[in-house]
Amino acid sequence: MKKNVSKLLALIVALVMMLGCAACSNNDTPAETGGAPAETGGEPAETGGTAAEAENWLIGANIWGTGVPMLELLNEASLYAIDNFGCTSMNVSDDYTSDLIVQNMQKFVGAEVDGANVYCNTATTLPRVIDIFTEAQTPFSLHTGIGTEDQFSMLTECEYFAGSVDADCILAGAQLAQLAWDDGCRTAVMIGGNIGDTNHDQRSQGFRETFEGLGGTVLDEARCTDASEATTKAGDLLSANREADCIYCFVGDYVPGSVTASENLGISDHLKIYVSNVDSDSASLIKEGVVAGGNDGTTLPPMLGASLVINYLDGYKIVDENGLACHFQTTPIVVTSENVDLYMDVFCVDGQQPIADSVMESLMGRYNPETGYDTYVDVIENQLTLENLAAALGVG
Repeated sequence: MKKNVSKLLALIVALVMMLGCAACSNNDTPAETGGAPAETGGEPAETGGTAAEAENWLIGANIWGTGVPMLELLNEASLYAIDNFGCTSMNVSDDYTSDLIVQNMQKFVGAEVDGANVYCNTATTLPRVIDIFTEAQTPFSLHTGIGTEDQFSMLTECEYFAGSVDADCILAGAQLAQLAWDDGCRTAVMIGGNIGDTNHDQRSQGFRETFEGLGGTVLDEARCTDASEATTKAGDLLSANREADCIYCFVGDYVPGSVTASENLGISDHLKIYVSNVDSDSASLIKEGVVAGGNDGTTLPPMLGASLVINYLDGYKIVDENGLACHFQTTPIVVTSENVDLYMDVFCVDGQQPIADSVMESLMGRYNPETGYDTYVDVIENQLTLENLAAALGVG
């Protein structure tokens, strides 16, 4: 009897030891936070491969300033792409101040975030942002505000840079210049945010070059500190250029002021309004015929940027054929009365982001270990059209 009890106890001890070892072997050691990924070039880290096993990284995300609809949309898209795919976000506001961008990046480092998806609204701030994350060995991606072209070599030389995504803002301006020309406009004025905002500067460049290249004339341009100045500055601009056939607003926030100014001056019957960064309000005005047309895709880059830093942390750093971090650009989606309903079904539904979860998961190593540079190119070139976005969401 004693022998049988002894054997039984020995068996129980052995089983407990086996289960303990099995538990240890299945408990992957987490990667060090704030450092380089286990492997680069799109190859999976040894501990990656499934979302269930992936780390819940703490990722910083900033908004240039609160209260402006378009900025809020950018921020919501970034946070969704972080929080919805197994990570946790830390959100801060720059309060429309370039110095606060630097302070907020330092705040991220002080909070020991694992990574950051950054909107760097002022190019002059970018070198300091790079230094902060390099010194802390913290991976970061850039979206929407990514600096200027001559700064990209500085970024790719940074070991902790995960890549950047922005909309092609020069093309955005060019698209609407062509649309205005096709609508019969031959003279134009423009209004947007402060000089030095790279996105606005590029939209201005794209519109002017294309419109004048077609034979049109850009009569004048007004730049504002923020949208609160739009009505006054649009009024001054249009009062001095009553003969203008159209006004190009660089972002939807400047449409209400332009509409009000044109109505106050009694020129709304012949002035056509075009807008980049269409939002739900300006989309409704396109539907009503108050705004002639626009383009958008604003919330695509922050979602893609978040995926880049998550991939870096998971051990799937996305690099090009030269082994360098990538700069991707999305193509603006032209919005007119013909497709505005579909646009609103994709971009203007509360709680819905324009890129379906299934498309985002195809880009992320924690769901798709085969992801890489070519995956991003395919999604950006082929799956981010309005029709394909709608199909993936099952809307329209």
